[in-house]
Amino acid sequence: MEPRASPPQGLLQIPFARNSDFVGREVQIEDLASRLERQFEHARVALVGLGGIGKSQVALEYAYRRLEREPQLSLFWIHASSASRFEQEYVHIGRLAGITGINDSAYDPKQIFKEWLSSNDAGSWLLIVDSADDTDILFGNREPDRALVLKGLSEYLPRSINGSMFFTTGNKKVGVKFATASGLVMLPEMDPVDAEQLLKSRSGEFMSDGDEIVELLNRFEYLPLTLSQAGSYIAENSISISEYLRLCSHSEASRTELLAEGFTDPARDDDAQNPIVSTYTVSFDQINRSDPVAADLLSYMACLDDQAVPKSLFSLPTSLVKATNALGLLKAYSLITTDRTGTMLSMHRLVHLATRNWLKIHGRFKAWAEISLRMISERFPSAGPETLDLCDLYLPHAQAVYAYG
Repeated sequence: MEPRASPPQGLLQIPFARNSDFVGREVQIEDLASRLERQFEHARVALVGLGGIGKSQVALEYAYRRLEREPQLSLFWIHASSASRFEQEYVHIGRLAGITGINDSAYDPKQIFKEWLSSNDAGSWLLIVDSADDTDILFGNREPDRALVLKGLSEYLPRSINGSMFFTTGNKKVGVKFATASGLVMLPEMDPVDAEQLLKSRSGEFMSDGDEIVELLNRFEYLPLTLSQAGSYIAENSISISEYLRLCSHSEASRTELLAEGFTDPARDDDAQNPIVSTYTVSFDQINRSDPVAADLLSYMACLDDQAVPKSLFSLPTSLVKATNALGLLKAYSLITTDRTGTMLSMHRLVHLATRNWLKIHGRFKAWAEISLRMISERFPSAGPETLDLCDLYLPHAQAVYAYG
């Protein structure tokens, strides 16, 4: 069937109002504009970063700025967190555009919408695919021992010089598959000045002195979602930052409970997992499903100190390819980072906390704590002048493991 519709005049399908609390990220927004607004070119860009670092908020701000410059642009926002939601939103937009055949059960509505966007009938457009994290959902999975996906959602993404696309993704591997390495825009941690402004806008009048603000920013490593959550909690409960810090310092259970608190944000998806602990749980579940070796490495690291973990403390697979793939997946999700030599691994403090919580929820923490204790005991060197450096390297991790004993 040939999809037909009247050319839209600035057809708009964007589910959120503009975020009045948005600050910073000017470099990344300008980078997006330079890549996505090239005339007579179908651009594909992926905005990549750790969960909670503000990818969707950057996308939203870019979208509204683009609409201010190009009011006739059609802008479509699609969620790719599940195949069913992707299709529902394709159908919804197709109905808004009046595409012929979009309601015909004899045809695949995703294919009809793709063909329409690929035609001149659609006019000039920008398609934002948000929360595109799951490789299987997006690119299919044909492994015989797992559920067969005949087509990944990427099969239904259009190509046309009339439009451009960009993904927001917490999985760098998805970004490379979609846009190639040259099409990636990496979203780093927030600038300290911008992070402080975000916290102040969220927490309102219940502010403390500068040192306490800095302590809170450092504790959460400038992660926008967590700062928004903390600020909302402070405002809702009419407490000071010093009181909030005391709650954080009380115990790990208290920190986890605070980070599991939901909060209302009109600039975020109603179905999104606002609490940072839940945000990471989605990533952990995807990793556990797609690469058990990577899930094991993450579980082991959660029982060690979160910084400067030597690779020599790991029992990596004998297959170099499997080990590289597993570590690559954890780095792709920004859950771990490596030093310049590639021999030291570190985790974001909140990822470390959330991983332990995930293990506890699934009843796995005790087993992994015991495994970690055994592995540290086997690898920790005997004391002596020639082993002092190695002992210093291993000691923080031994102390972390013994604390669970």
